[in-house]
Amino acid sequence: MTSLTLDYVLSLNEKQDSVFNNKISHINIGNLGFSQGGAGAIRAVTELENSNRYKTIFTGSAAYAKLAKNMGWEYDASKIKILYFMTAGTGKSDDSGKCGKNDLMKR
Repeated sequence: MTSLTLDYVLSLNEKQDSVFNNKISHINIGNLGFSQGGAGAIRAVTELENSNRYKTIFTGSAAYAKLAKNMGWEYDASKIKILYFMTAGTGKSDDSGKCGKNDLMKR
């Protein structure tokens, strides 16, 4: 979806009747995501046809690799070749990697 959205917004930059007309820099595009969206942001800058359009990425507490893989959004952060700013907490995660009924009931 990120790929389609990027292409769509960039196309609006070219339309005379668009509020985005000539207001988007094609060379200064960033991507960001928090939690599950962090995994999506990483995939967007590494795996899509238009991944090369991104200049930078920010993730906040991106889903860790095991969770992302188990959910079907596996990513490889080693493929990131652009400026990357990542933040994450140091406390107990909101997802321990398991999601059983008893784990949910404790929270």
